Amino acid sequence: MGMTSVDYTCSVADLYTAVAGRIYSTSHDLGLLRHCPAKKSIPLLPSWVPDWSTWTFGTLAVAHDAPYAASGTTSPRVRLHASPENRLELAGCLVDRLTHLSSPIGPHYRRVDPADTAERNKWLDEQTRFIQRRARKHNPSTATGGETAVQVLQRTLTGNLTLAGSIAKASHQAFFDTHMALTETSSTEETEMARKFIDAARRKSRSRRLALTAAETGFVCAVPEEAERGDWVVMFHGARSLFLVRERPTGGGKGRRFVLLGPAYVHGLMQGEGLRAEWYRERWISLV
Repeated sequence: MGMTSVDYTCSVADLYTAVAGRIYSTSHDLGLLRHCPAKKSIPLLPSWVPDWSTWTFGTLAVAHDAPYAASGTTSPRVRLHASPENRLELAGCLVDRLTHLSSPIGPHYRRVDPADTAERNKWLDEQTRFIQRRARKHNPSTATGGETAVQVLQRTLTGNLTLAGSIAKASHQAFFDTHMALTETSSTEETEMARKFIDAARRKSRSRRLALTAAETGFVCAVPEEAERGDWVVMFHGARSLFLVRERPTGGGKGRRFVLLGPAYVHGLMQGEGLRAEWYRERWISLV
């Protein structure tokens, strides 16, 4: 068995980048993208490379995407441009830009306490009214899929998943309704139903905020807290989740470059529906 030389002068950033690049280029497994949060502790680490030196509680739950098939049955196509560019190109589609962002979801789902109900319900009512106004301006088949604004909100807060991680059925609405009615006099059964919804929302959206896409699509989303208006929702072929990216200005005719911000939930686009949409246009998306 041959000896493998070890370069002890290699920086942590270069090592992580080389390992991630090998994984993407050899296995074409895009699951690694789910573990690339916007905040990194290591300088000069490309956005598509995980920061393996840190781990934030709840990250794996947010990244859990087994029930999703956002890119349908497409296969990943990867082009790696190694040092000095450290650029990863993925086949996919730009879905749309964000036009509205809520305050962070996490503070409203920190615990199961009736004392939080009034403040949380005020926030939920604000989000519901905005979704309703949005739906009146656009085709309900895109903005709400024919569902009520409350149903869309409920499913988006939990990524349309139950606490157990399965796709939420219509009966899951009862858990949402119960958590909105939680009081000191709620029964043990009611409190347990409320807990299951609050825990599901906290697990999936502790580091997210609600968002809406532009008029062309009008989708309701849950996106990383670092999101800003103008960021892009993207679909990468072969990936279960959708993702949020931010365009980075470039000069010298280098083409468009994007910074990966993390996985996103877009209601109505998590089972490959985007591939059949009129706005779908396949392209290469460059991550730096």
